[in-house]
Amino acid sequence: MPRSDAGGAGEIPALAGRFRLRPPGISAMSEEKEAFAARWDPNRYARFSDHRRRAAVELLARVPPEDPGLAFDLGCGAGDATRLVARRWPSAVVRGVDSSPDMLARARSEDSAIEWIEADIEKWTPDSPPGLVFANASLHWVEGHEALFPRLMGFLAPGGTLAAQMPLSRNLPSHVAVREILDSGGPGGTPLGPRALRREVARRRTLDPADYFDLVAPLAASLDVWETEYIQVLRGGDPVLEWMSATGLRPVLNGLFGDDLSRFLDAYRPALRAAYPRRRDGTTLYPFRRLFIQEALHRRGRVLNSFFRVRPRRRRSVSLIKVSAGCILKREETCRFPCPRSKSLSEIPVPRTK
Repeated sequence: MPRSDAGGAGEIPALAGRFRLRPPGISAMSEEKEAFAARWDPNRYARFSDHRRRAAVELLARVPPEDPGLAFDLGCGAGDATRLVARRWPSAVVRGVDSSPDMLARARSEDSAIEWIEADIEKWTPDSPPGLVFANASLHWVEGHEALFPRLMGFLAPGGTLAAQMPLSRNLPSHVAVREILDSGGPGGTPLGPRALRREVARRRTLDPADYFDLVAPLAASLDVWETEYIQVLRGGDPVLEWMSATGLRPVLNGLFGDDLSRFLDAYRPALRAAYPRRRDGTTLYPFRRLFIQEALHRRGRVLNSFFRVRPRRRRSVSLIKVSAGCILKREETCRFPCPRSKSLSEIPVPRTK
């Protein structure tokens, strides 16, 4: 069906114009740094708030019902998910942490007892052990997950919970096209923008689900790892471009200027329309996968390494760890318990010593 731009003319009013000229005083070196800047637009991000909030609601529903006492929402943005946490546990102390002043200004515009803290997740340290660390669509912006997840688990109070959700978007057509255009979208097939920008966009932002399981299982008393693919119904002239411009496309919009940005958008917009065609009813379907991780620390605050140090002849008790379909539990004696793919979640008995 032919695609009309009438509905989208006002929706992306100045992606090119807004960044068309390099601001005064910005050198080539600082231009590279700008690609990594946490410049967020609260209004643009809020346009698809229902879709973004759904994952937060589903993640929060898997958190144990006990009052955490102290809860942090890492990468809280404008505070939508933070307020969900506060409503679930009205007597808890709830704090939102984000590095974007614009997002925090939006969060503070609504009266609440929530404390809003400006800080980078990789540098953040709680002043006392929280009962809940909640991170909805934020940790994938932080590098070094092999160190990050054990570090966050180490902050928890005994019996505390770490709950995280991250997009699994690297192989989506919308994200593959970004890398391809940056690599060869310039004149004569040359790259667009600084090398640092292309390196940042190409960086793998999440591990495989089984890697997270192996990473945190030794530290957790219980663990859930699962994936969900949402068939998102979007509306508008270029809704996938709107979606991307609020999140995954930010490094490009912050790191390209002038003709480079114009060339990128001129190539990217038709690529999205081909990958996600508008349907006859005017909607666009945008399948989007997300990874969920929910882990609870032992109430005694101990690291349960006994799960991985089993002597087969002294099996006295059985613990249950919940794992998602397709994950494999690995132990030192090389036993493996494959999860039945016919179930969304399965409970695998894990023997441990007395």
